[in-house]
Amino acid sequence: METRKITKTKGGKHYTKKEIAEMKAREIVGNSDNIFIPDFLTSDQRKEFKLIAAELIRLDLMTNLDSDVLGQYVQAKESYLYYCNLIEQIKSKCRNVEDLLEQTGFLKEYENMKDKAFKQTQTCANALGLNIASRGKIKKPVKEEKPPENKFMKFQKSG
Repeated sequence: METRKITKTKGGKHYTKKEIAEMKAREIVGNSDNIFIPDFLTSDQRKEFKLIAAELIRLDLMTNLDSDVLGQYVQAKESYLYYCNLIEQIKSKCRNVEDLLEQTGFLKEYENMKDKAFKQTQTCANALGLNIASRGKIKKPVKEEKPPENKFMKFQKSG
């Protein structure tokens, strides 16, 4: 009967060293040597893309495959901020309750658009690990280092 040496637990499951090695061997790690800025971004959006991409690369979280998602995040964030600003402008122009009631239809529609843009932003942020909760779920692949060679192994007798 094989004894299981517990090395790591996750959600009540115990893994042996062999099982952990098998999981690491199956992990897919992408390259970050050819990250492109999507064509659909404006010049201001490109600047923000570069800033966020640089940080994600520094954290080893972004690969070549993430460019479109980051571009969508930047666009959705800009839309969200646009609707926030628009709603505040409308509210600031209302001098009394009657003016505010007159603008209710516009405000309701803009609030819906703002919520949609926020949801798009959150979806992309979660996919990229841009918030605390999603970063906590990301498992960063660990590069295995070979143990240093034992100088005295050559003296060990074989056989």
